[in-house]
Amino acid sequence: MLKLTAESKGVFGSNIMVSEELRGMAVKLINTLKEVREESKDMEERAKVVITSAGDPVKMSSLIKDSGMVWGHVLPSVKHASRAVKAGVDFMVVSGQEGGFHGPWEPIYSLVLLPAVCEEFPDIPVVGAGGYCDGKSLAATFSGDEEKSLFAGGECVQRIHDLPTSAEVVERTVKVAEETLRSSYEKYLS
Repeated sequence: MLKLTAESKGVFGSNIMVSEELRGMAVKLINTLKEVREESKDMEERAKVVITSAGDPVKMSSLIKDSGMVWGHVLPSVKHASRAVKAGVDFMVVSGQEGGFHGPWEPIYSLVLLPAVCEEFPDIPVVGAGGYCDGKSLAATFSGDEEKSLFAGGECVQRIHDLPTSAEVVERTVKVAEETLRSSYEKYLS
């Protein structure tokens, strides 16, 4: 990463899943990141952010809080936000059920979840991720607390008309399932 950002001297971070199944690897990654920061002044000045997700941040608190990095945690509910606050994160990334690569515990969309977390925890910065597809959804969120609500990723700029329809998603899913079954049958049963 240092080579890729050498010219710009940009700040970067790591996103680490901390679920129970991956906890050993997460601990190893965080410890390695801390060691590299200690060994290299350039890394210390530029690798400044760690974002955890998919697990309980409280279990990682003692490992991350003394690292000197800014710590955020991705979460899908107000209940999980309370765990992040208990862990001592510096900011929270809130992503509802429409967010990618996670299964939400509660069926709540980001548009509802973001203001709820901001209201429940007014002293912690919150980044909104997932579900913001056009100016209307952005404006709806800004009607809450403009100074606290930030937005992650490219979701703000993706237009709703670029997204597939439900019928297209079902069609693609069926096609992939049929192809997978056919190739599995040919490979293992014929």
